[in-house]
Amino acid sequence: MKTFKEFLTENKRIKWDSYPKIGWWEDNNPIILYHGTYKDNLKSVLENGLNRVDPDTGMISLTLDPNTAFGYASMGGGEAEFRKIGNKPKHIPEKDRVVFKFSIPKSWFNKHYDETLSGNLSTEKKRLTDKSEYEKWISKDTDNDQGYYALSEFRFRKPIPAKFIVGYMSKI
Repeated sequence: MKTFKEFLTENKRIKWDSYPKIGWWEDNNPIILYHGTYKDNLKSVLENGLNRVDPDTGMISLTLDPNTAFGYASMGGGEAEFRKIGNKPKHIPEKDRVVFKFSIPKSWFNKHYDETLSGNLSTEKKRLTDKSEYEKWISKDTDNDQGYYALSEFRFRKPIPAKFIVGYMSKI
């Protein structure tokens, strides 16, 4: 007989979605976000949600783009730990990365996200705050808006509950 953890893990695996159609993110409810991590964290996140904050910011980061989340998952120990290590970072191989997909109600999102959009470069901040920039982008490439949101992130001051997890996916 399978344990509850085994059942939970097997039933939350979803198909990889490389190019989701996002639309203007602020118009969405719920807001779909992604978080990449090491596969050894899989069971813990499924059971407890995202509750390990970045030690430098005190926040948890998610992104609108699954490919960006997959890239962030390459940083062993998270981004803050990755930076501290200097020239000897731990790199997580693609086969050992998972990306969680979250469906977060807009009311919860608005209450807990960092409105300053810290962690984003000025280009990404502008893309997240100026709908006209999105409209210009999408008029050039109507089939793919995922690239518009690449490298952007949202930070949350509160752990992300497991009840918001849609599932997890892996490229391999």
